[in-house]
Amino acid sequence: MSKWLKWSILWVGLSLCIYALLRAPQQLSAMLHNLQPLHWFSLGLVLLLIWGLSVASWRSYLTAYTGQLPSWRTAIRQLGLLLVGKYLPGGIFGFLARVYDEAPHSRQAVFWAGLIEQAAGLAMPSVIGATLYWAATRQQWAWLLLLLPLPLLAVHFTVALHRLSSYLPILRRYAMPQAPAPGLLLKAISTQFLLLITWAALVAVLAQQLFTLSAYAALGIASAFLLAVAAGIIIIIAPGGIGAREAALYAIASQWLPPADALLLAAFLRLITSGIDMFAGFLAIFPKIKKLE
Repeated sequence: MSKWLKWSILWVGLSLCIYALLRAPQQLSAMLHNLQPLHWFSLGLVLLLIWGLSVASWRSYLTAYTGQLPSWRTAIRQLGLLLVGKYLPGGIFGFLARVYDEAPHSRQAVFWAGLIEQAAGLAMPSVIGATLYWAATRQQWAWLLLLLPLPLLAVHFTVALHRLSSYLPILRRYAMPQAPAPGLLLKAISTQFLLLITWAALVAVLAQQLFTLSAYAALGIASAFLLAVAAGIIIIIAPGGIGAREAALYAIASQWLPPADALLLAAFLRLITSGIDMFAGFLAIFPKIKKLE
């Protein structure tokens, strides 16, 4: 992938991020008055934490698969390529831009790092979301204990996928001799798991603050968000999951919110997630970011 094409993907993706922000309904303004300045400050800090966990997670995947510790600058740039590239129809351009950002000899390892990160990014929100949904509908917090072994299970499934890759036609040409060290995989997957839990906690607190919900109802809204994220990944024809994610969130969250409030919440969450994507994309654009390694 040529350099101009990579940067074209980045700029087009950023433009589509901005388009997603501009489509937020005007009714959001009334709902946002419920948030005080301290709430906005706290929201900004948590969103920075989420971005930082995203960078750290990808950096850990790169370390596990390349055997080298990449710079923070590299992880920041490649995260930005992925997050804005997903807004192009097909959703594959950000993934490819990140692979071709590396030197040719490292691309197989980066391909696998991205593949496992995306597979975990689909499977873990689905499992966490389903568990939160079950706990919310049954009103029993004990179900959340089932989430504790999830990172370990994900490591075992990853190792099994590597073993099967030589038998799968679509992956045979990219098959690696062996899976990365389980300890390195566990670090990467655990960081990604923590990222998803942070998202769930943020959505639950926001829903409770905006709509004065019970704890179990807020947990249900968090489950709706994670399941909607998984739906947005599956529907690859929707740029950035736009439309698919909001529809899934609306359908599930309507069990705890009036339809109008569910729509507003979906729009607000699109607003802040697109904001993070834009932030990551703009950081990727500036190649002279001071090195953090």
